[in-house]
Amino acid sequence: MAKKDFVMIETALLRRKSFHSLETCSERNAYLTATLSSQANYIGVFRYPLDWFSSESKIPSEELVRVVGRLEDAGLIEYDEAEENLRLRDWFYTSNIRTSANTVKRAARDFLKSDVPRIASVSRATAEFVVASLKGVSGYGHESDHGPKVLEVLRDFLRSAVNEFPELEASLIAEMELHGAGVKLGFDEVFLGLVEGEAVAARTICVPPPKGLQSGSDDPSKYRTTPDHTETKNIGKPDASPQTSVSQNRAQTSFGPTASTLNSPLALAAKKVCSSNRQP
Repeated sequence: MAKKDFVMIETALLRRKSFHSLETCSERNAYLTATLSSQANYIGVFRYPLDWFSSESKIPSEELVRVVGRLEDAGLIEYDEAEENLRLRDWFYTSNIRTSANTVKRAARDFLKSDVPRIASVSRATAEFVVASLKGVSGYGHESDHGPKVLEVLRDFLRSAVNEFPELEASLIAEMELHGAGVKLGFDEVFLGLVEGEAVAARTICVPPPKGLQSGSDDPSKYRTTPDHTETKNIGKPDASPQTSVSQNRAQTSFGPTASTLNSPLALAAKKVCSSNRQP
């Protein structure tokens, strides 16, 4: 994944309660070092071994362990010791918010890259990215076509991400409850990406293998299936019947939500937040 060439740090950082609560120069230095690190990237979640962190911040390793714990308590970072992975919390709620289809698409691609670990902290970063982007598009007027484009990108992203990251649905619920008040529209539509992704995965697992041809049977290309599910022999060329592509198949197939999905905690949380936002 591409490393950052620059980063924007808002002056409002000094007024943020979480940052203002830091009591020592070492704690503030550590947070700024992580933000500016050569290992950091554009999605705010990256591998950052403590020895590297210590080298860049000039904080001794034994002291850095305490400092990292303090930053976690303040809600500024999340650190996975087993994976040596650091997440900058609220990354997408600052100047790093994505509000256009192209910037949302680039961030989505970064999350799905193979070098991003499939762990719970990254799931939480993913949920933050989705909800922050939804808040960003809330600023577009109804006549703008930017909002629908971003929603389409997010829906496609969740269709893939739901089968990649653990606890993603639970992370989205928590993120919506915490920051979803500014989401005026779009979450219902984007949520369908989760439903579609789970449905595709379920179909892939449950579809039985194709039956083999019986010995001596005719070439299957010479047959077509009629609406009553009986087979008749094609007349003329073997490929006379129209062929349907995979993309056409998916477009014609409805992966609508089941009753259990519509009553899932995520769907209910979305309805609760969105309905409260629509009240005058």
